[in-house]
Amino acid sequence: MPKKSTKSRSKRVTLKTKHKILRKVREHNRKKNKELKAKAGAKGKKKKLMAPSIPSGWPFKEQVMQEYEAEKQKEVEMQEAAKEERKVRKVENKRKYAENLNINSMQEQAKRKEKEFDAKQKDKKKLTMASDPDGSRRAFYREFNKVVTASDVVLHVLDARDPLGCRCVDVERYIVKSNPNKKIILLLNKIDLVPKEVVSAWLKYLREEMPTVAFKCATQQKGPIGHRSSGKEEESGAGSSAECLGAETLLQLLKNYSRSRDLKTAITVGVVGFPNVG
Repeated sequence: MPKKSTKSRSKRVTLKTKHKILRKVREHNRKKNKELKAKAGAKGKKKKLMAPSIPSGWPFKEQVMQEYEAEKQKEVEMQEAAKEERKVRKVENKRKYAENLNINSMQEQAKRKEKEFDAKQKDKKKLTMASDPDGSRRAFYREFNKVVTASDVVLHVLDARDPLGCRCVDVERYIVKSNPNKKIILLLNKIDLVPKEVVSAWLKYLREEMPTVAFKCATQQKGPIGHRSSGKEEESGAGSSAECLGAETLLQLLKNYSRSRDLKTAITVGVVGFPNVG
């Protein structure tokens, strides 16, 4: 009978042996996991205070039980204090979170409004530049504002040929709004270019709203303003006369305003109106 070779041995085992080894490995792993869980639970949980088991005949049993009760009460108080502290911390965290939300929302709202304002300013600037490229309107407005601010009485010059067409009600409203004490006088100029009855009708109509003076500038200056003018000529057409009409009435009205303003010896008079009205 030939001998078996010792160099090549098979590593196969029976199924019984194989399943036995696998069962032992599973049991070993299960035991190891159980030990790890027990250690983790011992670290995470605090050990409860257990009542001591004292024999009945122990001479100091009451003293030991009193100490145990005091220790137990102390532990309960510590737990309550920790619980209250957690509640306070939770409320504080909620308040801080709400404040942060409010601050963030306010910052976002302020940034959004700032962007909207900048966009509106840019659009307004573009429209202004498009409608007034040379800046003449702004210059006229600055001069107009200076005149209104420095004047005690403002003369609003109107053309007798079309008083309502050259009258700007917004200017009068602006003057009254800037200072209600300022006086406004309507000066109906160029009365020599319209018939007498038309001048009389316009004076009657305008004097229902504001003081109105009929006026005609002098084409040839022969003397001081207001010299040789009459009341009849002021309320009627002046024909081909070269004299200044209405100046005396205007000066008398300004003198009355000067006397009524706390005995001022002088007043400042501003003149406003559309171009070519006089």
